[in-house]
Amino acid sequence: MGLSEFEILPGDCVFVTAKNTWRRRLIAWFTQKIRESQTIAVHVGGISSHRTVIESGLFRVTETDLKDWAKNHNSFEIWRNKQWTLEQRQRVSGQLYKYMNRFYGFWKLFSHGCDLLLSKFCDTDIFLFRRFLKSEKYPICSWIYTYSIYEVTGYQFNNLKPNWVDTDVMHDVIIDSKDWELIFSKNM
Repeated sequence: MGLSEFEILPGDCVFVTAKNTWRRRLIAWFTQKIRESQTIAVHVGGISSHRTVIESGLFRVTETDLKDWAKNHNSFEIWRNKQWTLEQRQRVSGQLYKYMNRFYGFWKLFSHGCDLLLSKFCDTDIFLFRRFLKSEKYPICSWIYTYSIYEVTGYQFNNLKPNWVDTDVMHDVIIDSKDWELIFSKNM
């Protein structure tokens, strides 16, 4: 079954699961702790009310038609929170659009990387450097989605502030939660 056969809703979460670039392999290595199973998700975006994916691109937050986006990604998953109303989903979409064309927050990856490196070797989540990250003006991929859903629904992954969350934490919480369901998966 193809992607067009599924009903995709605003606010659905899209995880890129392919580790086919050096950047994605690096993200997977940093986000996997010592005793943790292999990192699945290395990038995240959100579905808008126009059936587009809003995500942080290489330099800016971008919007791509879902069908076009799917053609360019060989492994991804789409998840849905079953508790949210259609109105909340539309409002999440509106929040996602607020990030459009903002510059990517490259320096935030350094803070995330330092915390993740400490977490990797301490075998527990460390949030030392990420505590200093306050500005939403220059987002990274996980911030766009986590802040958008937090602003509308108050949802937090593992009760963490949105700026402390990474894609691996998001995916781990979602797959273990009864509030989320897998809508579509493409793995090649």
